[in-house]
Amino acid sequence: MNIAFVTRFDVNDRNARSGVPYSMFHALSKKYNVTWVNCSFPQTRFDGWINFLFDQKIRSFFQFFGQTFSLYNPIICWFTSRNLKKQLTKINYDIIISTETEAFPFLKQDKPIFIRTDKIFPSTINYTIFGMPRIFEIISKILEIKTLKNITYLLAASNWMLDESKKYYSSSIQKKIKLVETGANFDDDKISYHKRIYNKKKLSLLFIGSFAQKKGVNIAFDTMN
Repeated sequence: MNIAFVTRFDVNDRNARSGVPYSMFHALSKKYNVTWVNCSFPQTRFDGWINFLFDQKIRSFFQFFGQTFSLYNPIICWFTSRNLKKQLTKINYDIIISTETEAFPFLKQDKPIFIRTDKIFPSTINYTIFGMPRIFEIISKILEIKTLKNITYLLAASNWMLDESKKYYSSSIQKKIKLVETGANFDDDKISYHKRIYNKKKLSLLFIGSFAQKKGVNIAFDTMN
């Protein structure tokens, strides 16, 4: 099977976006033919001007007044979808797997599209995003709904995300969101124990990060149990 893996992050960078694109791309590559499709924006000089005028300048304006500009900029989303469509015509693929919801509001395909994420947009308001004008919240939600209508499934990282979708989206949209528990492939031989004495009957896990609920940390602990 040929997979088009769509992300704006370097799939060979272990640190980009907490290593999620890296781990997904290389895990899939072990069994399938996977091609990285870089959907970062801007990619051309013209894109640069669009990004400068309709993202950076507007974002700076609202930041000056202590407000947050929308993550779902409809103009940037349209150009990103356009560029992505051009790139997809150059490769052979059977399905699309992505980590980017913002790349798909204006992209329609006749092949399956799966997006892996740990959030839906409305649940980020006053949780990870603050100070966004109400009009931008509405625009962003509309664009996310367009994305959900264009894709096959949105793969959720936690039950929290499923519960949040029930608060904001209709049952038809909720059907597009599926829980896919993250696997844990541990190879004891590759773990450096630094000559410490460990109790092999007890495993201690340390979570380093933020927003543990939406990251599905409870699933990680349940997996180890």
